[in-house]
Amino acid sequence: MPSVAPVIVMDRRDGDQPNVANVATRTHHRRMAWVREQLCERLRASGFRFEVRSSADCSSLFAELTSSTVAATPPVIVACEWELQPEQHEQLVSLHRHGVVRAVMLSVSDAEQALPTIGFQHAAAGAEAARHCTTAGFLRLLYCAPFAADWSTARAAGLLAAAREAGIAAGCFGPETGPEAALDHAAYLALPATARSALLQRLIQRGMATLGAVGAEPSTVIIACNDRVAVDLRLLLPDFPGGLMGFDDDPVAATHDLTSIRPPLAELARRASELIIRQLSGDDLPTRTALPWELVLRNSTRRQRPSTTQPRVELPSASATPLAGSVIQAPPTVALLCRGLPSLSSVEQTHAGRIERIRLSFLATMARAGVTVSEVMVEHTDDDPAKRLAQAADNILASGVHVVVVQEFEGGPPVAPLFAAAQAAGRIQVLYCETVGVAADQVGIIHDQGAAGSLAATHCLRQGFRRLLFLNPFIGSWGRDRALSARRALLLSSSGRSALLIAPEQPTIDLVLYGRLTSAQREAAIAPLLDEGLNRLKALPADSSIPMVLAATDLVALDVLRLMRRRGLQMGVDLGLLGFDDLPEAEAAGLTSVAPPLETMGSETGRLVLRLLRHEQISKRTCLPWTLMPRTSTRRV
Repeated sequence: MPSVAPVIVMDRRDGDQPNVANVATRTHHRRMAWVREQLCERLRASGFRFEVRSSADCSSLFAELTSSTVAATPPVIVACEWELQPEQHEQLVSLHRHGVVRAVMLSVSDAEQALPTIGFQHAAAGAEAARHCTTAGFLRLLYCAPFAADWSTARAAGLLAAAREAGIAAGCFGPETGPEAALDHAAYLALPATARSALLQRLIQRGMATLGAVGAEPSTVIIACNDRVAVDLRLLLPDFPGGLMGFDDDPVAATHDLTSIRPPLAELARRASELIIRQLSGDDLPTRTALPWELVLRNSTRRQRPSTTQPRVELPSASATPLAGSVIQAPPTVALLCRGLPSLSSVEQTHAGRIERIRLSFLATMARAGVTVSEVMVEHTDDDPAKRLAQAADNILASGVHVVVVQEFEGGPPVAPLFAAAQAAGRIQVLYCETVGVAADQVGIIHDQGAAGSLAATHCLRQGFRRLLFLNPFIGSWGRDRALSARRALLLSSSGRSALLIAPEQPTIDLVLYGRLTSAQREAAIAPLLDEGLNRLKALPADSSIPMVLAATDLVALDVLRLMRRRGLQMGVDLGLLGFDDLPEAEAAGLTSVAPPLETMGSETGRLVLRLLRHEQISKRTCLPWTLMPRTSTRRV
């Protein structure tokens, strides 16, 4: 056997090369390149030896492996089925069946594979879109696809099936005759804007007539086959009173405030690394692992459910909320399980204040609906928190509630096993409300940390910044998610040559401990990281522009701002600066920031709970976008 690494990742090396003639293909290549980059980082962090091979050279690799003696531990080959030629795919299947290699496919289609496969299915994306629209109160769903593509057809099929199940009128419309019927995605994007508008206008008129809609009605939602078509529809129908949404959650979706269904790219990289580890251990893998798509909720599909479409559910009443942690005496309908947070530093106090705003917004939404919520708080202590949590869970289960909302237990003792048996028996439903993340197998609503990074990077590009430094010294997935999504936004952008550097490469600082330092100590810790990052940024190829620093939090951004002023530097002249979290101090300092959706998270959690009480199906993952607060620190002078 040749001296190959235990893991071989197939990569399309030309995926980032400009391809003006086929924007759609380029975008797909860049998405998958981002997934493989995250996969490699996870393998590296886990200590696994791996190598990256170009998909153009995979035939020679397969020939090399075929001519060798089968090793005791054959290598694992990770490949994207979309990028393999048919003959290469068949050869990989043969090598896998004969034990020469073990394969894991990254699948981006609904086609069944003859190899262990992990990915996402487009029919599931269409079904997710339909479920969201029906539970939001829309009565007519119009799927608009101005070109032919297998993935678009699959999304349409999933949408129609889910609409039929919900008893909602739906139709899918695309070019039927003439030259337009042969359009693919690339040809559609190559059309002039006027030609695209004329094509969409014809499709919408025919679709509305078929659905029986008299003109544009608020009860109708148009679901575009992807975000780029949705943006064209938004420009064509600026006063459309109904809903509008797309798929893929491209940066343009956030710019135009469009609800979108996002492919689980980050989850794909994470789960793929887990499957590879299982392969290396000799475990058998499932034939197909289909990951759920994620609903990114924005204002384009916000609509109150008409009172005539859903009768009010009579829910059992309850007396006043009992004391935290005590046995619940009355028969409540909903329980809120939350964790008491310490207030030892400014960072912890700020975080506790945010959680409180979410909680109060949730309680207010439930009170307006006439639903009583019993709160059970597990205090943040060091004396056996798992035991205290288990006692709280037992109290909740003994109360006979219908829905449990678990707020902000990410990073604490595991909660899901405590409710697993009751969930499996259908006694309760559990909804996780987290500002960071929720396990893939749980139903949850989260602050979309990745969308925050994407929104920040897109704003910087629109302001003319091409050299971006993401300064993230903190341990934690939230900072990494923001940084990696900012990089993804640059990959998907066509705004000239741009570069984003994440520094430091290995964060070592705990955010809570950082918040306990004095301002002078924080500046001393940040200064060398900032200087090193800016020096490395100069060497990256990008169009000429002053550097932009995206600080992982406003606290770091404010420290950088003080450091800049002490060095005689000016915002917008020598350096741009942006932070996250929108602290009160950010507005006073003129710092552009990205604000978390605090009150929105509470109210949306309440709406999801009401749907669960009505036994309606909700999205497995609801991601709430952040809001850009532009100020002088990102305004070029």
